[in-house]
Amino acid sequence: MSERKIGPSLHWRASQSYVWCRILSRVAITQNAKIESAITEALDELAVEPLIRNKLVAVHPNDTWASKEDKTSITQPDTLRAAVKYLKRFQPKELVVTGGSGAGETDELFKLAGLMSVIEQ
Repeated sequence: MSERKIGPSLHWRASQSYVWCRILSRVAITQNAKIESAITEALDELAVEPLIRNKLVAVHPNDTWASKEDKTSITQPDTLRAAVKYLKRFQPKELVVTGGSGAGETDELFKLAGLMSVIEQ
């Protein structure tokens, strides 16, 4: 079995019956009371431009479940707005905000949480 490093965070290994690939994840942790600043600081650490420029980019906010009384388990509108604003800086070919709520209708959940207004801006 052979293993070869094919990039700073990508390795592959081949054997008789399968190809094994390991991608080493990078994580950035920031702390800032202003969510847009925190997101910008974190994403700046990850060198995301090559992943975004002229590419189809999908953003999937957490849309598990929310109610009028409790929106804590869903991505907040200011967070989605900051992420989309950051990604647009690198001119993606297309930027898609996608969903797939398991506990309700995605479009209804997006409207309830205020995410739909961010998408429409």
